[in-house]
Amino acid sequence: MASVSVSVKNISKKYRLFNNPKDHFLEAIHPFNKKYHREFWSLKDINLDIQKGTTVGIIGRNGSGKSTLLQIICSVLRPTSGTVETNGRISALLALGAGFNPEFSGRDNVLLNGALMGFSRAEMKKRMPTIESFAGIDDFIDQPMKIYSSGMSLRLAFAAAINVDPDIMIVDEALAVGDAKFQHKCFQKFLEFQRLGKTIIIVSHDINAVIKHCDKAVLLDGGQILAEGKPATIANYYTDLLFTGKLSGYSAQPQLLESDYRGFNIVHYKDKYYGVLMALGQIDFNSLTPEQVQEYVEAGRCVTATSFEQVKCLVDELKGRNGENANLSDSTRKEQTELKKFLEDINLVDNCAKRKSYNKNEYRQKYGKAEIIDYLIISAEGMCDPIMVCSGEVIDIYIKARFDKDVKFPLFGFSLKTVDGLLLYAMNNFFTKSWLQTAKESDVLVVRFSVKMIAAAGDVFVDMGVDEPWDKINNGESIGRQCAYDSLDRRCSIAHLMIQENNWFHGLADFEAVCQEVVRNGKETVKFSEVPVV
Repeated sequence: MASVSVSVKNISKKYRLFNNPKDHFLEAIHPFNKKYHREFWSLKDINLDIQKGTTVGIIGRNGSGKSTLLQIICSVLRPTSGTVETNGRISALLALGAGFNPEFSGRDNVLLNGALMGFSRAEMKKRMPTIESFAGIDDFIDQPMKIYSSGMSLRLAFAAAINVDPDIMIVDEALAVGDAKFQHKCFQKFLEFQRLGKTIIIVSHDINAVIKHCDKAVLLDGGQILAEGKPATIANYYTDLLFTGKLSGYSAQPQLLESDYRGFNIVHYKDKYYGVLMALGQIDFNSLTPEQVQEYVEAGRCVTATSFEQVKCLVDELKGRNGENANLSDSTRKEQTELKKFLEDINLVDNCAKRKSYNKNEYRQKYGKAEIIDYLIISAEGMCDPIMVCSGEVIDIYIKARFDKDVKFPLFGFSLKTVDGLLLYAMNNFFTKSWLQTAKESDVLVVRFSVKMIAAAGDVFVDMGVDEPWDKINNGESIGRQCAYDSLDRRCSIAHLMIQENNWFHGLADFEAVCQEVVRNGKETVKFSEVPVV
């Protein structure tokens, strides 16, 4: 326990839900204890150890139990069952300003908040100058908080919580407080805590921040821990869960997929697939260490991979029988098969809704003659239909359309937009001067756009469309940048991608600037060297 800051053991939290206040009253007075409520378990048997000096990110969909878990760790809520042990003073940024009395001055509220955290009045008075300076609300510190703006109240609450030298800092979506300068100050304090070896627990929907700043991530859903591990891996699980409602490639409990495949049992556990020699008998995967797995692998008693098919291939290799295309990984073969199927399939049924990246809230304008019936996005690594792509990587966008009437010079295009609708980029085959031959009635056309995703980290929505230029420019000649056309099918925000930060920069797009030293001490630098920005 000496190296553990927070230890959560078998924590569960149950709430009683009533349809109306009357049912609550009737249950309280019923002579035979009749139940008028239904049970809701916000947390179910949570076990989690957080090591000292680590930064842990907790992510999950709305209602997954993240905030409830933090409140139990902070002793704001009592669990229905289970225990929590903490080593050190906790400072929590939960509901900022909760508990502050609007009739009291800002100074009095800070002193009261310190008393609740176990500080004496003398200790808090020593800290007051630092808190006042950090909050930056000047003379208002001695005015009643009822006259504060909401921003001033939040700044003071944040300053009071963060400047008490905690051993454990708990943050629930509270780093984005105040204006840009104050946010920067908060973030610098956060980095200072990391350098000092403080334990930090963060709940956030910003997966890029979790990937960048956390040592470990935990994925909650339905009040249970679905996965924990490296932040990048857990972030991928979260986006998969967010888009599809399930975790593909993950099993919370060991699952036997096939027994006696050439003398091996194939088991799926967490994000790994295992082929285990049947002679080893029953194995407890929950207690299996990486060192034990490596020993089994070296002895030829076990193989491990990231997919069911790949495990079979490795078992085949152990048995001396290599499958077709053995030089290709299983994932590569799978992606090639999916792309081949997409290109060859001329099924006229709309297949867009089956894509993981599909946005069910798309806005569609359909006018006839042509209809977009499918699309496919492929990442730089060859992954089909990814949810997350890295900033700076090149992706391919395939658009498939069926034509119900002849269209001379069909025009395909796409655009990328931010969450608030700001246009990042738009392109079509008119701009690229890639003229297409006339599309005949019943033709199914597929076009591909390759684009470098230089956008900043965040959510990007993709529009796709098919148009028909007017007759006066149907000779295929471009007239400047103008192109008059009739829309045939527009599917706005049909796909949703999450851009993961790759390079550091500020703004909407990465223009890939390079910094070079050119002069030193008044003399031209002989050998230029790139200077990394840190």
